[in-house]
Amino acid sequence: TIYRRPWLETHRTFQIDGLTIELTQRPVDRLDQTTPQAERTGMVVWNAAVVLAHAARNFLLKNNHRHRRLRVLELGAGLGLPGLVAAATAKEVGVLSCEVVLTDLPGVLPETMSNMNTVAKALGLNTNTNMTSNKNKKVLEGVASLELKAAPLRWGNQEELSQALGGDMEGIDLVLAADCVYFRESHTALVRTLGQVLQRGRRKRRKEEVVEEEEILLSYKSRNVRIEKEFFQLLRVNGMRALDLPIPLSLQSKEAAKKILGYDDELAFVGIKMMRVVMDLD
Repeated sequence: TIYRRPWLETHRTFQIDGLTIELTQRPVDRLDQTTPQAERTGMVVWNAAVVLAHAARNFLLKNNHRHRRLRVLELGAGLGLPGLVAAATAKEVGVLSCEVVLTDLPGVLPETMSNMNTVAKALGLNTNTNMTSNKNKKVLEGVASLELKAAPLRWGNQEELSQALGGDMEGIDLVLAADCVYFRESHTALVRTLGQVLQRGRRKRRKEEVVEEEEILLSYKSRNVRIEKEFFQLLRVNGMRALDLPIPLSLQSKEAAKKILGYDDELAFVGIKMMRVVMDLD
């Protein structure tokens, strides 16, 4: 049997629950030692991002955000599939005001921005890569304000996080991160960024007496159980914990890969985990 190797392809098409998303990949030779590992993996779409994209779409379809402001932040976005799906879904359901921010390392961001602009044009979304200006916002049909942004973010850097969010770190509704726990050296910085988002959101909600909490969704392909356990232990040490979530039903059938990825692979989504990160109040 000859197995397809989609991580080596330059063009990919995804069918995400009624949405068609086309992305351009830039595969990097795994033997290339001049490009950091985190940048090499960020140039292609891995199946954990496909799972997360479905989860983000389900979250926005099932929760009524139509009459309020919605803010979405994607960490380690790579080519940005989950965040782009979130933006398209927000427009589809007619969210009153929506801001989606795709973040990644500076070396990956040109690929993020290129795909963001292509997809935004195809779906009729507004984009803004200038994080210090709001002049590019415009009214879209059914949406008072929907803005899609890309910004550099090195995890753990609160100044860059603040800049990515336009100086307003409070009130993030949905945080997305796919395949971000495999690299042990980045655990501490990632946990610090998750903590910053949760703490600021909790403070704002306490002040405004709002019951709703941020939804922080992680997806990852289980590759090294020991490294993954270290990440979740670090979350607990820093006052957070991860709750297991089932992967979306649409991904659990044997035909899922054919429908979503365009080729047969019964193992495409096997071993992919979904988690929700919350404050540990115990």
